[in-house]
Amino acid sequence: MAHQPNLRRARLGSAPTQAGIWVDGLDAVTHRPATAVSRDGGRTWITHTFAGLPAVPPSLPEDVQKRGGKYVQGAKWYLPRIASYDGRTAYAMVLAYSADAPADRIAVFRTTDAGTTWTLTSNLSQRETLAYRGYATPDNAHVIQTLAPPPQLHLLVSTDGRSYAPRNVDGFAEEGSAWLSIGPGTPFLALSGGGFQAAMSEDGLAWRTIWKFSCIRDIPCGSPSASPN
Repeated sequence: MAHQPNLRRARLGSAPTQAGIWVDGLDAVTHRPATAVSRDGGRTWITHTFAGLPAVPPSLPEDVQKRGGKYVQGAKWYLPRIASYDGRTAYAMVLAYSADAPADRIAVFRTTDAGTTWTLTSNLSQRETLAYRGYATPDNAHVIQTLAPPPQLHLLVSTDGRSYAPRNVDGFAEEGSAWLSIGPGTPFLALSGGGFQAAMSEDGLAWRTIWKFSCIRDIPCGSPSASPN
């Protein structure tokens, strides 16, 4: 790509192709969380830095590391987690960096003008909500996945980014992890963290299993010998 946003540790956000190219990362100058969007295939970009959030030290390692007997979150944990469906309304979840205590505050921002301006809509506690990552639905709701244990998939849903209501999807990933990789677009596709189950949804809220491994005696789930139903 000839023209790229001036971001460090950049990665693609969660948005279908028609929503444009959304990228999150750290501002190359201030090292604060930032996002960029292109609606013309990467030729031009709208970049926004979340100035109210702490800067992330450039020396911070990429992933979790153990220091002095404690685990320290890496830089990738502090990158915005962008979610958009139509390319105009988008949400950004950002874990605020903290040097003195374990990071807990997740700031949620919302834009309705394709990333030009952003509004802080809520602050969530990571320890209380177990918020992990999110995606946007066709009606522009924000759905947050949580790190809840199986057999339920726990979601938090908001229509405006201000108040979130819990929603549980029963029976999902009972043989694996409830950490999901959800592909944006319609239909939505989800794969359990262990790769044991796939599901489909038309609206991002109501899910149905379309494929699942059967675990049989003496053959672990995920083994090449295990066969799908």
